[in-house]
This record gives sequence, structure tokens and C-alpha cells, in this order.
Amino acid sequence: MLVRFGVPGEDVALYGGGAGDSWRAAVPRRVLCVWRDTLRALPAGGAAALHDYLSAAGYTACFAAVLRESGHLVDYGPCEALKFFALTRRGAASGAGLCVDPASSMAALRSFGLSVVAPRPAVELASDEYAALREEVARRRNCKGAVMYGY
Repeated sequence: MLVRFGVPGEDVALYGGGAGDSWRAAVPRRVLCVWRDTLRALPAGGAAALHDYLSAAGYTACFAAVLRESGHLVDYGPCEALKFFALTRRGAASGAGLCVDPASSMAALRSFGLSVVAPRPAVELASDEYAALREEVARRRNCKGAVMYGY
């Protein structure tokens, strides 16, 4: 999806919205509307500050959409929302890792009033602790997985 940061109505209209739209066409529009609503719900000046922060640092804010009946994250509450889980760097080499440190990423995103995942302590890749964590996530009920950072 590509829209302007403020998500004006004409950008939303580009994604359809008619009763005959397929599920595949309707979901991107719903995510777009949840993004718009998230920006509008930030404290005064928060959306502009978030935009300035992301663009100045060359970051992309990564999130999962929590939709009523679908998605990787499920919340059976009345509202649809976005759950932020990472900041990635523009131009970062994939071998060096695309993501910014999880703790500082979550703190930065939270400072703008965004809903973020709760990071866990870091574990070393290929360690016994890492293997145990992967096993725990794989067996967790009502869970499709986790974002795992490596170092």
C-alpha cells in the first residue's frame, strides 16, 4: 500500500470500498483506515512528530494489523488496531540486520503513543536459550509466531 502520511480521503477511495469488493481488496482498505485512525488518535502534534522522527532517522515503522476476524494477531475486542513490533533502517544491509535494537524501538514508538509489543530479553542465536524460546513460541496456544531478533 502506498498512501500519503496523513491518509486523506482520496487516498482511501483509491482502495475501493464498495459492497461488492472481495475480501482481498477490502483488507488493505481496512488496514489503511486503521492506520489513519491510529494517527488521528495520537496526542496533538503526535502524527507530525512521528513522521518527522521516521523520516529524519530513515526508519520504517513495522506493525501487524489486529482485525476483528483475521490477521496474525487476534484480539476479540470491539476495536481494530495496529500493534507495532519493529523499526527498520532504510539502506541497511540484510546481513547486518535490518531492525533497530528492539528495546529502543519499542520505547521510541511508545513515546509517540503507539501500541507496541512487549519485548523480551535478548538471547543469543543458536544458543540453548534461543532453542527453548523457539520451542515455547511454537507450542503457545492461539499464537501464530513471534518476531525474533538475532545478534
